[in-house]
Amino acid sequence: MTLIAPRATPENPEERQVRAVLRAAEDAWNRRDLRAFTALFAPEAGYITRDNVMLRGRREIERAQKDAQAGPLRGMQLKVTANRIEFLAPQVVVVNALLCLTPEERGVGPTGALSTLVLANGEEGWRIYAAHMSYRTAPEREARLT
Repeated sequence: MTLIAPRATPENPEERQVRAVLRAAEDAWNRRDLRAFTALFAPEAGYITRDNVMLRGRREIERAQKDAQAGPLRGMQLKVTANRIEFLAPQVVVVNALLCLTPEERGVGPTGALSTLVLANGEEGWRIYAAHMSYRTAPEREARLT
């Protein structure tokens, strides 16, 4: 059996739905609504943080995001920019995105991360099944670790 994946175009309804999930994640993060944020992940989702910590499932993802928002990412506003959306099959997509976290306080610059996401359309609609974050640049990583 051969699967024909839909072409990623702005007119593609599946792509619009995937982009809606990304906007919903951004919005939930910025409202500090971690339940809404983690509800966008599949129950068994895997999430690799920028510090290479593997999280398994919504509960671990929510706990880690809560810790991040209370600590190093406190007050940060998230902007997600999808640079590439590639359908692997009609109901499975890979997204490469740039994440920009901008602090609310003045004088502190934004921080960036690259993200690879795998989303699938299942019983709950489009959900994130895998997320892998990485530092955008080596100097940014070194500065954060010192």
